[in-house]
Amino acid sequence: MKTIVLLLFSSILVMGQSDTIKLKRHLINVGSGFSFGKNGTQNEGVLLGYTYKFKSRDKVHTELGANILIGAFRQNLDYKYKGVIYDIKTSDVIVDFGVNMVKEYTFGKKSRVEWISHLGVSSLFFNSSQFPDEPEDDEGNGNTIKVKVDIKSISTFQFGQGLRCSYKNMGLQLVAYYTPYHLLNSKSTENVFNSFRLQTGITYNF
Repeated sequence: MKTIVLLLFSSILVMGQSDTIKLKRHLINVGSGFSFGKNGTQNEGVLLGYTYKFKSRDKVHTELGANILIGAFRQNLDYKYKGVIYDIKTSDVIVDFGVNMVKEYTFGKKSRVEWISHLGVSSLFFNSSQFPDEPEDDEGNGNTIKVKVDIKSISTFQFGQGLRCSYKNMGLQLVAYYTPYHLLNSKSTENVFNSFRLQTGITYNF
């Protein structure tokens, strides 16, 4: 995953070096996310996102953003851990981080439509409490405090396309994502679960 993060930051450095159009740099997105399962199931969750805009040239700019989506992924998952397959339930939390390449079309001085192309990383978290505990190290003193966190994650690339329509500082955003979790986790995930997600929300630019 370090390679993915390095590629994202390289894109920011290359594409964010222009300053012909002044932008309001910060954008907050609040809305809903819908994930679509392989068996036709659909789940809805609550979305909260933040985006930072870099300087633009010829009405094209890059953005760095992160989203947290809660409740949009309710599905059992066959996960292989140390050679044993466990039937686990996801924790309904998805965290996204990535770069947007945005093309802006203006209508007058107050209205604009933006076409969003997204490349990022998505992590799905799940409860790992049923996995066997790691053997404890007998060395050390008795004053050591050990905290067990029963949370693991599955991460992969994420690709997206969408639209953002704005008037002054307020807007509406709709983005479709393809997130093939099984692509980078085929050795640990036995079943191929839903890879498509639709996110919509209200944006505020400041």
